[in-house]
Amino acid sequence: MTFDVMVEIPKGSENKYEYDEVKKAMVLDFVFKDGLKFLFNYGFIPNTLGGDGDTLDVILLGDKPIASGSMVKARAIGIMRMLDRGEQDDKIIAVEASAPDEKYDPEALRKFYAEVARQKQKIIEITGFEGADQTEEEIKKAMI
Repeated sequence: MTFDVMVEIPKGSENKYEYDEVKKAMVLDFVFKDGLKFLFNYGFIPNTLGGDGDTLDVILLGDKPIASGSMVKARAIGIMRMLDRGEQDDKIIAVEASAPDEKYDPEALRKFYAEVARQKQKIIEITGFEGADQTEEEIKKAMI
């Protein structure tokens, strides 16, 4: 199963952008400090609705940064189950559709999001990781 991902944040960025539906533009949400940079490209799957009432979030793995605002064809390789201030906020883990499966380090993701929580002064809890089969079901359920 492949799907589109709108990239909000390029790999290596210290800036956290969010897509504003009203403005139809990427808006700067937060600038990370202490050298924290995104370990991956980050975005969302358009026309979906996740447990937090927003589009499904995507951690898009790969070697190179992808420009903010780019649309990329991707496929899921897993899901990171996460609570953000007690609200379900899972992250789809994906690669570009034509790329081979990529290994990811759950501990690196835990550390990254622990630092995000510290800097944004909020409580984030990672509750587990699941494989591609469960992830595809989540995406299908979230399509609107």
